[in-house]
Amino acid sequence: MKKIEPLQGLRMILFLTIFIYHAATFDVIYESTLHKLFFRGGGLIAVAYFFVLSGFVGALSCEKIKNWNGITYVEFLKKRIKQFYPLNALFLILSLPLNISLILGDLKESIIKFFYCIMLLQSWNSDKAVWTAYNGVSWFLSTSLFLTACLPILYIIYKKLCKVIINEALLNKTIIVICAIGMCMCAYYVNDECAGYWLYAFPPVRLFDFIGGFCLARLYLMKDQCINARKNNLLNCGIILIFFWYLVMFPYVKYSYSRACIYFPGALITIWGLATSDSFLERILSTKWMVSLGEGTLYFMLCHQVVLYYFSYVVNKVRLGNPIMGYLILIIILLLIIMSYYIWKRIKKCHRLIQKM
Repeated sequence: MKKIEPLQGLRMILFLTIFIYHAATFDVIYESTLHKLFFRGGGLIAVAYFFVLSGFVGALSCEKIKNWNGITYVEFLKKRIKQFYPLNALFLILSLPLNISLILGDLKESIIKFFYCIMLLQSWNSDKAVWTAYNGVSWFLSTSLFLTACLPILYIIYKKLCKVIINEALLNKTIIVICAIGMCMCAYYVNDECAGYWLYAFPPVRLFDFIGGFCLARLYLMKDQCINARKNNLLNCGIILIFFWYLVMFPYVKYSYSRACIYFPGALITIWGLATSDSFLERILSTKWMVSLGEGTLYFMLCHQVVLYYFSYVVNKVRLGNPIMGYLILIIILLLIIMSYYIWKRIKKCHRLIQKM
């Protein structure tokens, strides 16, 4: 199935939200009033959108393989592992010098953490020192790997349910509602002290987001994707307003609910709107450069925190007095990350050509 280009552009917007959030965390930029108002919760919001989007795109990709069996499942996993592990290993190694004092302080503990991270198992350990170790954002990849492994199983179960339940649209809507209720129940019963891990990084809980995106994709495949111009514009305005409402309201939401569950409806509306409508927002996100950058979000996600760590040392030593200089440095960092991505793409292309020779 052809890629839905606005969703590729959305990936880049979500990454930029996470990037600005982490830049303030590492003191590369000052936590200004603007940042406090709009980007304090940006990382959590974008992560929730990413997991729903993964489920949506995953469901569409399942249509390419009509007969799932043991062989096709193994091949599917091999392809994803080849996509995930080299980048994870690269940025894990690059993060080691930044953690040298911790490594020398407790070598045994550091080796255990390294094992979890290199094997992409860290999101299964509730100890924050483990699941955020070294390249902290790689927990996202660990959880994503679990969700990817679940995808074919979900697809097979879904197809069997469709044989029992004739009304496929009702089935999808019911599952989405169940996922929303499940997320709210988790947020209600998990106390704030544990919520940072169990509601944010724990893979089975993020399965709710993923399944919601999966069912949304099934509804998308059933519907006529034509929406009139007026509805297009209303939907686009709604998508923008919902995202900004999440950013502004983040400080006022109960801690456990702010980890994931309140973003679920907004993520569904945003992805549905961008996939089905054709208006100004879709045209911006579908531009060639936005789509190209959106395709590199896996690289950007794993790369940016390591780069910000290194630059934070420079910024803290220089002690910039002018906040504008901090933002200029941030733009330079972003450009360097983008440049390194295209260099990485070129290296991979050369490697494939050498293998064919």
